[in-house]
Amino acid sequence: MKRLIFIIICLILTLSTSVFASDLSGEYLIKKKGVQGGMDIIMLGKDRFKFTISTLTGGWYTCNLEGVATIHGKNKAIFKAEEDCIMTFTLGKNQIKVEHTFGCRYNCGLNGVMDGLYVKTNKKAKQEDSWENINWVKFIKTTDGATEIYYDRDSIAPSVGGGVYLITKITEKGKDFIIADLLANCANRTQDIELISVFVKKGKEWIEESKTNPSLQDWLKLYRNKTVKEFVYKITCGN
Repeated sequence: MKRLIFIIICLILTLSTSVFASDLSGEYLIKKKGVQGGMDIIMLGKDRFKFTISTLTGGWYTCNLEGVATIHGKNKAIFKAEEDCIMTFTLGKNQIKVEHTFGCRYNCGLNGVMDGLYVKTNKKAKQEDSWENINWVKFIKTTDGATEIYYDRDSIAPSVGGGVYLITKITEKGKDFIIADLLANCANRTQDIELISVFVKKGKEWIEESKTNPSLQDWLKLYRNKTVKEFVYKITCGN
């Protein structure tokens, strides 16, 4: 009788695992403040899946890792690489929690992040959310209160030659208009801030536009403003 019960339990676990695993394939968006990107999963039978993780932290630090994980039990999967990288996947309904060892850090930039909760999504939802999952901090507001400028706390990254990159966002009368990728030269604070890239929100999507577009010149002038310029250099270069 005990043997029969044991066999039944094993069958239930096996069936529940295979049914659950069949739903894993798809795209997942990481849900972590300051981190963009996600994970793609393709099932390779009942107990294995191929995964590809690609994340961007603070606008600069990337993580990229792919491999094949093996499912253990009902809600766990393990990936092991030769470089002492061990990644654990905790499987839930339409979501996966990813945890990894220090060895996996070799697949990331200096401050890159790929551990966290990944939620199953689709391409459209992923695109719409591409600039929302950011650690925005307001650092200046115009005297009339109509315009506010935010910066991404996690985006500050040094470049070659004493410059520092920064991602900012402008909000006017409650509407987001632009995200600017800036370069401030800490070796020469009198130098103008360089506008590297510009994104304008059209509907629910962010579209990159040329920084020479005449309609965007007013935003460029805003970053030439003495007060704004001082704030940017203070944030990027310190006092």
